[in-house]
Amino acid sequence: MHKFLFTVIAAGCLMQSHGMAATFGSVNAVTPDLPPKGMAVRPDKDPLKSLDELIAVTDKSAAEQKQLRRQLIDYFKIKSQHLQDQQNKEVLVQMIQAAFVVQKMIDSLHLSHVFDAELLDELKFFSQIAAKKGIHRP
Repeated sequence: MHKFLFTVIAAGCLMQSHGMAATFGSVNAVTPDLPPKGMAVRPDKDPLKSLDELIAVTDKSAAEQKQLRRQLIDYFKIKSQHLQDQQNKEVLVQMIQAAFVVQKMIDSLHLSHVFDAELLDELKFFSQIAAKKGIHRP
């Protein structure tokens, strides 16, 4: 299905770039990597402004991914501490909180495809505990 949508979208973009009409009915593919309908770059728009907007969005995305990386490092450090001292409930709560933060960031950034299913399951498990026990973010 994804290959088909990509092919249709690519064909439409190619046709439009050559000045040909590319109408496929009222199909509007909505994925995290495509702008919502009506936000596509117009051909008559200033190319430098378009590039500046792309750079700004890319910079924001990179900053969010770097923040996720820092949070993930924190989670792994706390998890390691917990494994060394499994009786320490304070460290366990910190680990649950960190897992909650990381899992929410992965979801909000639509990056679950980047991570191993085992890690995602682990984060989800601890996030569910956080939600049930009312353990909020640090």
